Amino acid sequence: MEKDKMLSFNIDVDLAEKFELALILNKENSEDVITRLMIQYVSDSFSKASKAFTVQPTVRSNYLSDEDVNYAKANRKIPIWALKPQQNNHRILKAFFELEEEIGFVSIDELAKKCSNPTDYPYTFSSDFKGNFAQMKTDASNSHGKVFVVNDDIVEVWDEIKEVLMESKPLFIRDTEGGSRMTKITNEMVEIAYDYAKKVYSNELTRNEGKLEVAKVSGMNAGSAQDFITDFLAMMEGREYHRTMSNYGTTYFLKNIKKDFGDESFLLALEATEKHIKYYNSLGYGQLKAKEEIVKGLRSSK
Repeated sequence: MEKDKMLSFNIDVDLAEKFELALILNKENSEDVITRLMIQYVSDSFSKASKAFTVQPTVRSNYLSDEDVNYAKANRKIPIWALKPQQNNHRILKAFFELEEEIGFVSIDELAKKCSNPTDYPYTFSSDFKGNFAQMKTDASNSHGKVFVVNDDIVEVWDEIKEVLMESKPLFIRDTEGGSRMTKITNEMVEIAYDYAKKVYSNELTRNEGKLEVAKVSGMNAGSAQDFITDFLAMMEGREYHRTMSNYGTTYFLKNIKKDFGDESFLLALEATEKHIKYYNSLGYGQLKAKEEIVKGLRSSK
């Protein structure tokens, strides 16, 4: 009796190259991997078909609904995205991981900014962030596959694909030529950024010099350092700013502006923060309720 059967078929050249690279990374051979995947596919298919027969015994069909076929389909796609740094989904996930590492959480606004600015963030720029991100929040038949859920304004990884995504994380966060890894912003970094922002405000340093000094002294990413300085200067003039600080950063900046520059500047800083909150809330991603409470509390205590 014949034990083996040869199968021959054509696949995309790019996919074949990535598959061969993945085999090298995992130190496996193609026959074992393909056999394992086929076994899993057959097992899953018969399992689903069996459930269909059990639930509807009078229906003689093993047809799988679109919902069954597409459920958590990103599990099949993530390993491929991980190997394609120019692909939009790869860039969005790279931005997500970098923001999570930098500030400990990811807001939709920060993710949108990091994926929409080709000048400051060329390695996470997505030509159509809104469209691609929307495709990554659903398992609809024509979607990319559900990866994210958004609770209020915070972006989180969907539990159903989290294990596969974490396995591929190193490929998303590896250094890109000319790029740099993000560093989590600590309270100490925020305080250093404030000190140098004051020097920029008093014309002791240019914005660029201040940014570079913050990065050098604190280890903060230069782009983030620039954002803190820009926010500080906007606060001092009562202008709307767009870069969302942590709650600690917002509180620290406001309290120290009052201490260092007096009530008039403090009121302008509060006004700027309120404009920022209004701007952010208008985006439709969520509400900056914690910052609203910070401003309310500081206004009542002035």
